[in-house]
Amino acid sequence: MDIAGHLRTPEDVRAAMEIERALKEKKIEIQLTFWDRLQESLCRKLRLNRSDFLEWFSYNSDKVRNYYEGSRENKEYGIGLLVDEESSLMLGLEVYNNIFFGFSMTSGDERIMPGDDEDTERVVRAVHNIIEDPRDSGVLIAWKYPGTQLNFSVFNEAAINLADEEFMAERIEDLTNDFVHLKEGFEEERRELGGNGH
Repeated sequence: MDIAGHLRTPEDVRAAMEIERALKEKKIEIQLTFWDRLQESLCRKLRLNRSDFLEWFSYNSDKVRNYYEGSRENKEYGIGLLVDEESSLMLGLEVYNNIFFGFSMTSGDERIMPGDDEDTERVVRAVHNIIEDPRDSGVLIAWKYPGTQLNFSVFNEAAINLADEEFMAERIEDLTNDFVHLKEGFEEERRELGGNGH
């Protein structure tokens, strides 16, 4: 569709610029609503409080706004939960372009490369046992996309469809169940391979 060809007058261009600004605000609103509802769902399912999630990693309105207005260098945010205190292992659902699940070690307010001690190797093995075809990347021990890929960068069809309440509710339920499955799967593997599990 050649929309640009229809912008023939200054008024047409002004209207298009206004639509562009409104679209950016709508993307911010949809993404914030998505994270808010997902966190509420995880709190209910896991019987947690918002304060139980890793604050330094958590989404907020400034991070989401910067995602669309800034340089997009600050893409490491989402929802993160410490799932093994002994190893400081975090399970996160985060945004880069597509959202994805990832496991990583933490220290203070940042992610770190995993060590090479025996206990850390057991933790890494436990993570790899629960993620089919695990991918690793830098500080991420393993990561995977959810079943429905949500791309907040290009705002793919699934991201657009989050404007529909029913679609949003279905994605939230699916992602909540996946998050809980990964958390509980890790805890079970951790116990079997030795170590506390949390």
